[in-house]
Amino acid sequence: MTILDSSEEMLQRARDALASENGSVRERVRLVRGTGEDAPRILEGETFDAVLCHGVLPYLEDPEPLVRALTEISRPGAVVSVLTKNAEALAMRPALEGRYRDALSAFDSDRDTGGLRVVTRGYTILSLLGMLKENGVEPIQWYGIRVFTDHLGDQRPGPDLTDVLEAEWEAGLRDPYRRVARLIHLIGRKR
Repeated sequence: MTILDSSEEMLQRARDALASENGSVRERVRLVRGTGEDAPRILEGETFDAVLCHGVLPYLEDPEPLVRALTEISRPGAVVSVLTKNAEALAMRPALEGRYRDALSAFDSDRDTGGLRVVTRGYTILSLLGMLKENGVEPIQWYGIRVFTDHLGDQRPGPDLTDVLEAEWEAGLRDPYRRVARLIHLIGRKR
């Protein structure tokens, strides 16, 4: 497994997490510093059977170079997994938190302030599907993530965690629930 990240802090977190794993796990993980857009060059043309890009697109003004790079480092038939913010559901969190003025302004926006207090961008499922298809990735399935629990912030679920997870799983699989999830998880296959 190769983990590519532009942040030395995030790579250090990965090193720290790997330090507690046994040697057979550590020897299968390679940490590389660099941006996703530069992955084809940094990884010297290496390709992979699975490529994951989770939580990165919201921070980019132009996602196209990264999506192109993801597909370039994917072998034919590779699984491509993208997780990003859902632009169609940006009003949900502020409304459930009782911030109705913020909810009203979110209806016609594709940006909001996330948990890290940074303005990030959301994508519609159609725009995400289009970007991936244009770059040779055929969608397999998409899911909604954090349908019922997004507004809880750092509050942990109670003793019914199993039921919470099962309800989130079911909601993430079906409409109309997955359409109002905070995040979109799209899985596709490279042609």
